[in-house]
Amino acid sequence: MVLNKVTTSEQMNNIHRLYLEAFPQVERKPFDEMVKKAQEGKLEFVAIEEDNGEFIGLGISILYDKYALLDYFAIEKAKRGMGYGRKALMSFKERYSDRLFLLEIESTFDECDNLQDRLRRKDFYLSCGMVCMPYIVNFLGTLMEVLTFGESITYEEHKSIYSNSFDGDIAKRISFDRFL
Repeated sequence: MVLNKVTTSEQMNNIHRLYLEAFPQVERKPFDEMVKKAQEGKLEFVAIEEDNGEFIGLGISILYDKYALLDYFAIEKAKRGMGYGRKALMSFKERYSDRLFLLEIESTFDECDNLQDRLRRKDFYLSCGMVCMPYIVNFLGTLMEVLTFGESITYEEHKSIYSNSFDGDIAKRISFDRFL
């Protein structure tokens, strides 16, 4: 399994398809805006693939200053539960070893219809060695927990990633919710 920066239309089509399948509409940024940010060097589209090029999953990372925010991470439904997620996450950790690597997950501290799925995802990241920051952010109307591989990041630093990487509306719609 390898992480390949997207260079072909087939890779981008696979990423776009899985992006639409794996993430609720309320959590999705406009795809064309992300493509523009990738062209500006502020964002990276990565195809998770077998050595033979078979598509396994996606990683979409925001790169700003000393930070790498794995903004979207998903494995193809048919490939889940086979160890690809753990291996890919560790590969992303290595890929961004010169940066503070972080990601966000839907909050596990509030009642919701999919709490068991959220807890399962959180357990996965914790079992990979990630830790939760002591605050919740409101990301485009969804409460999110911030996780890193042990390094601390403040809410202000976290928000600066969006403020410096995206124009107006997206950064304005991210706010501090509460401390844990």
